Amino acid sequence: MQIECDLSVPAFYVRFTEREKVHHSVEEECALSVDPNDELVGISVGLAGILEEFPRSSIEHIVQNCVRDGWRLQSPTGGQHPNASVASGQAPVVFMEFREPDARGRKVVGYCVVDVNPEGVILGLECLLTGNPDGPVRFEWLCQKRL
Repeated sequence: MQIECDLSVPAFYVRFTEREKVHHSVEEECALSVDPNDELVGISVGLAGILEEFPRSSIEHIVQNCVRDGWRLQSPTGGQHPNASVASGQAPVVFMEFREPDARGRKVVGYCVVDVNPEGVILGLECLLTGNPDGPVRFEWLCQKRL
């Protein structure tokens, strides 16, 4: 996994593989876990849009690159609800905790652009952090980190 940052936007990019060419991009809901100091500590990315566009691909197939790089798959208990949000825990997500979450932290809900191959397998994702009404999110430390 490679993380690239553009602090001028601000945005960060996660690439799981450089070997495959991006076939399509899907906008997915995401929830950023932020500690009390506004530092990004984790991210959950919804899979509903990818599953809708690639109904023949299993969730496990879609997230194989993510899981290989330490991300975890979380499927909702009791099945997916039609209008489920990532923050509610009722939608299937793939998530990564970069650092231990703090109970006093907060969730910032937004959208990520997820790049996929022709089978819907996730190749990378881009999270823009501009215009966020839920307050600032700092991620500079993540740009320095080697994962």
